[in-house]
Amino acid sequence: MSLLTVRQDIQSEVQAHLDTQLADKPAGDWTVNEEFTSLYAGYTGSVLKEAMRLYNVIEFIPRRCTADTPVTDLASITKPSDAGVRTYLPFGLGRRACLGKSLGPIMMVGDLAAVFIKYSVELVAPLLVRREAGKIGAGEEWIKDRTYDWALRMLMDEVECNLLTELRKELPVRLVPCKPL
Repeated sequence: MSLLTVRQDIQSEVQAHLDTQLADKPAGDWTVNEEFTSLYAGYTGSVLKEAMRLYNVIEFIPRRCTADTPVTDLASITKPSDAGVRTYLPFGLGRRACLGKSLGPIMMVGDLAAVFIKYSVELVAPLLVRREAGKIGAGEEWIKDRTYDWALRMLMDEVECNLLTELRKELPVRLVPCKPL
């Protein structure tokens, strides 16, 4: 959600995808086989997958090889998943894969849809940016640009990945209705 707050253009595209796929259907009528599957296979799912690629917790979980393992012949690799190393595996792979591998995407799509079908999320200028603007006499456009730069730095420098992915500091945002409630 933080990434979509910073990238309003992508947030708008996610909202358009949700509007198209859900067509004002009440959340209580959404099903895994229809709505969630189409959302996860479409643009909304692509955005979630990119967020999981950017902030993947798996690489921070220590693993230890307990048996001799042959190294893949690099010439035989035809797609990234053949390599088995540093590929996109947000829930792990094999018998040690995350138990939430099936449920996780459904919940993430549902949460994203529930918020963005009704609301837009906007950055709120932090007090330190407003104070700096006051000192130099900057206007709202400067505040908006500075807040955007500040939020990007937060998403690059202040994200902690262990078993959870979370910001170490607050990123002030507000929910704004995008449709009549």
